[in-house]
This record gives sequence, C-alpha cells and structure tokens, in this order.
Amino acid sequence: MSSDANPLNLTGTVIKKSQGTYFVRAGDRTLPCAATSRLRKVLVYPTAAPTSRRHRVQAVQAIDQVDPVAVGDLVRFQEAGGETGYITEVLPRRNTLSRRAAMDHGAGGRTTRQGMREQVIVANVDQIVAVLSVAQPAPKWELLDRYLVAAELGNIPTLICLTKADLLTEPEAAEEVLGFPL
Repeated sequence: MSSDANPLNLTGTVIKKSQGTYFVRAGDRTLPCAATSRLRKVLVYPTAAPTSRRHRVQAVQAIDQVDPVAVGDLVRFQEAGGETGYITEVLPRRNTLSRRAAMDHGAGGRTTRQGMREQVIVANVDQIVAVLSVAQPAPKWELLDRYLVAAELGNIPTLICLTKADLLTEPEAAEEVLGFPL
C-alpha cells in the first residue's frame, strides 16, 4: 500500500465493482470503497489571476462517462473506518476498453439517445486475447472484427487464438476458413 504526501491518501487498484461498490486492492488487503460525489461531476472555475486566493465554482457539468471508476483503475482512496473506504481520485489510465452506453437516462427517468456517454468496461489492460473457434461452432468473423476494432480504439495489444483446427477435415479447408495460408 503506497501513500502520497498526505498519509490519509492511499493508492490501490480496482479489482471488482458491483452496484456502486468498488473493491480496491492495496498491498495485501482488499477494501470495499464508494466513489465520492466529486468524481461524478466536473467543476468549472473562472479564469483567475494567479495571485487570487479564492476560486469559486462557476458551473457544474455532468461527466461524459457512465461510471467514473472502472475495473483496472489505479485510484487514490481514504479509509472510512470499519474496513471500508472512499475513492477520491482516479489516476491517469494507460488505455481503456470502452463502448458507447446503450441508452442514457434523461430527466424524469426517460431514456434518450441524445448525449450518449462512454461506458468504460476495463482500464489499464496489458493485452486482449480473442479466442475463436474455426469449427463447431462456425467462426463469427463479425464478432472478431468488433473485438479488434475496440482493442485498436483503446490502444490495447491483441492476440488472436484460433481453436479446434483439428476438427477441420483438410488443411485446405483451414486455409479457406481462415482466409490465409497456414
């Protein structure tokens, strides 16, 4: 478990999230944490002189993500007592695997496609391994395309693992299914 200059600020990695609770591993222990409300909004400050002592919030804007914390995030948190904590900051991400949220809930619980936000599935990924069967069931090339595009957009290295090649009756059939010589 590491800390900054402030001994109350600890650093850990989000390893699981469930219904607004984030499980943060710091050293050899895991703490359930909640996200502070400041992570769910953007505070806009006016441009002020560098000598100004008081900075007042000019506006509050919604964030452009469904959830500001994702599995894999490196976060700063503080213990809240009782073996729980709260996340105060999400540190910069190396990369993300994300998608546009299916729908966004507007005012009054209405669902709208306007203002769709990003849904980060996982952050700080080392590599994606796309596993695809070449026989039984037949390969779903469109699904592989989606995986590869998402990985490329997230700047994540990808490995393609093809299985069940032994079920193909002829080597030529494998080349035909795969689209390139073996």
